[in-house]
Amino acid sequence: MSHHLLSADKSANYPSDVKLLDLQSGRYISGRLQHEGGGETVIELPRTRQFLPGRELKIAIATQSSGSLIKASDMRPVVVVRHLRTEGNDVLAVRYADSQPLAKSA
Repeated sequence: MSHHLLSADKSANYPSDVKLLDLQSGRYISGRLQHEGGGETVIELPRTRQFLPGRELKIAIATQSSGSLIKASDMRPVVVVRHLRTEGNDVLAVRYADSQPLAKSA
């Protein structure tokens, strides 16, 4: 994985708060949107369990209008592409089931 996926894309006007639902465990995880492009969304998470490629999750990105409240109906299906462990955090790359970028649909 290239290093550019670890730094936030400051030129884009992305919402940054992300909520993930692990469909296997039923556990919710909060993260920060780092980058979106090339059909993938990259999220920084606090250290969590390893997500292997192919794992199915649901994701929602908070907008100014939604604030920190994210409804289950706002969540969209994604599949894990890569999971990288860094010092203290994890970086997760996901691909959404439909082809529309997550931040654009919010």
